Amino acid sequence: MGKCKYLTFDIIESKANEFLKKYNPALKIPVPVEEIIEFDLKLDIFPAPFLYKDHGISSFLTIDRKEIWVDQLQFEQYEQKYRFSLAHETGHLILHNYIIKEGYAIISKTGSSVSNYLEWLNTLTGLDIEQMDFQANRFASYLLMPNPLLKNLFLKMYDSLISDPNFKDIERPFLLEALVEELSKVFNVSPKSLSLRILNDPALNSILNKTLKNE
Repeated sequence: MGKCKYLTFDIIESKANEFLKKYNPALKIPVPVEEIIEFDLKLDIFPAPFLYKDHGISSFLTIDRKEIWVDQLQFEQYEQKYRFSLAHETGHLILHNYIIKEGYAIISKTGSSVSNYLEWLNTLTGLDIEQMDFQANRFASYLLMPNPLLKNLFLKMYDSLISDPNFKDIERPFLLEALVEELSKVFNVSPKSLSLRILNDPALNSILNKTLKNE
């Protein structure tokens, strides 16, 4: 039996909302995830040279839960990816602390942070890793794009775009593409992340379907 507990989307969103209520109560956007990690959670963020090139890892939470390592190239050149990685690793900290804590008690702790992390991964099943990453991705999505703000801004920006004469004759799919592009700037996430956030959320997807009803 795997170590990772099953969590519904509602539970993951609730955990993300609790986190936001504690560390970003004003719901400032873009969510200041880097500042929260460093100043509130007291974790160090370490840009690791060649982390992805040498190990195929974009980011990870160290097994002692004191640092988040991020590939240096991502840290320096891909801000939206970097922000999502930070939110993803925060998801592991919040959702999977019990697994990480158990792992820390059994690994050797004699190697580097990377080798310790890889040693810990070897104590997990492939299904555990897959479920944990899926859950952390969902947490990151809810954290960086809080539902009430996303829904309200989605509707507001959509109304603004369709009232713009420049969009009068544009086809709906391209209008929605423009909408996602603009909203991704507001939340400072990638358009792909924003699109998945909308498509995977029943309430937001319902809004999306209404915009397409006359196509």
